[in-house]
Amino acid sequence: MNELWLTMFLSNLLIPVLMIGLGLIYRSKKATKMSSYSGYRTKRSTKNLDTWNFAHQFYGRLLLKYGILMFFLTVMVMVLIDASDSKAMIIYGSILMVVLLIAFLYLKVSENSLFKELSGR
Repeated sequence: MNELWLTMFLSNLLIPVLMIGLGLIYRSKKATKMSSYSGYRTKRSTKNLDTWNFAHQFYGRLLLKYGILMFFLTVMVMVLIDASDSKAMIIYGSILMVVLLIAFLYLKVSENSLFKELSGR
C-alpha cells in the first residue's frame, strides 16, 4: 500500500460519508423555517414548510441509501485496485460523483409525483 493509494482511498470515501451524514441530517431533522443558505431548494420545495420538510426527508432517505451502498462498494473496489493504478482510482472517484448527481437528478425528475399530495397546501 502506498501513499497515493491511501490518499485516493480516503478521498473516495469522503463522498459516501458526506452522503450518509447529509442523509441522516435531512431525514431526521424537521425544519421550523426554510433555510436560505443550505438545503434542497427548488421552486416546489420552497413553496411552503410542508414541501420543504417533505423534500428534505425524501432526499435524506435517498442520500442515506446511496451513501451506504457507495461506502461498501468503495471499500470493496479500492481494496481490489492495484495501488499503482492511479487511473483506476481516479475513474472510480469520478463514478462516485456521477452517483451523487444521479441521486439529485432522481429527486428533481420525481418532484411532480412527490409533491402532488402536498400541492394543495
